[in-house]
Amino acid sequence: MSAEVFGESLIELAKPLTVTTDGGFMSDSTLAFRHYKVQRLRRLFQNKSYRYTEQRFVIEGVNLLQAALDANAEYESVFYDPDIKSHQQALQLLLRLQNRGVRCYELHPGVMDRIADCVTPQPICAIVVLHEYGLRLLKSLIDVPGDDRLSLGNGESEVIYLPGQNIATGVDQDKSRLRFLVACDINDPGNLGTLYRVADASSMTAVIVTKSSADPFSPKTIRSSAGSAFHIPIISGVDIGEVIDSCKMLGINLLATHVSQGIDYAAYQYSYPLAVIFGNESRGLDDSVIKDCDVAINIEISGRAESLNVAMAAAVICFEIRHSGSMTSKN
Repeated sequence: MSAEVFGESLIELAKPLTVTTDGGFMSDSTLAFRHYKVQRLRRLFQNKSYRYTEQRFVIEGVNLLQAALDANAEYESVFYDPDIKSHQQALQLLLRLQNRGVRCYELHPGVMDRIADCVTPQPICAIVVLHEYGLRLLKSLIDVPGDDRLSLGNGESEVIYLPGQNIATGVDQDKSRLRFLVACDINDPGNLGTLYRVADASSMTAVIVTKSSADPFSPKTIRSSAGSAFHIPIISGVDIGEVIDSCKMLGINLLATHVSQGIDYAAYQYSYPLAVIFGNESRGLDDSVIKDCDVAINIEISGRAESLNVAMAAAVICFEIRHSGSMTSKN
């Protein structure tokens, strides 16, 4: 069977048969630019405050939608370009989502180009539920290892769901290995998303993003994470002062990173649980933050480069922390 015939057969299957009262599993007609669903999607692409008001964010492209699906993310709806029939992977993913009961809508030709965030628009995007965990997740990981219930202080408990997993099954609960990456004043969403990838690849327990950083759920941040945003918990909406106070209260060792001062990262003896804080791309961490931490660490630069990009520095340090943790567990 040719690719063209294969694509045509899939697109026919993806076409709707019925329409529900709330707008349908799939609408019988394509959505124009001014349709209210398209305008809502556009606002979620562009407006940070609207994302948090709606508790929704947008993901683009096959890889991100697949990562979200594999992580059991909560899909609200999917939108696709009529040219999707020329993208077999996107078509197959569309069918999987449709078969799972996700509402899928075809857009008029050219609409995706007008609303998409990336330079080269993808043939498919989706709206997914945004979960803000806050420092309650940090406390739950330290206080109730092995349990997915967090006490609300009123005799009740709340089940917290991480991306695709709950705490009990998705996060290493051994206190001797809990480690957190803190992104403080990271302005570039590309860097922030890359920090998610670093944390994911180096087996950090969670990422903590301060309010002063870029939007943790902007399209560029999520795109730069290459799917890692769905693999690791993201604690957001907190001030660095709150992070420091909470870590001290919970017995989490605080490590400040500095471009030149402090102990060499490879010589330092890491103790757990720990949180390593990475600062602004140009200014680094404020002196007051460094002073409040237990220790400052740095990466010695032997060449003529002034410093490393924050994501590169994070990769070096986080993989050293992982290596140190694995050596400690063996001993």
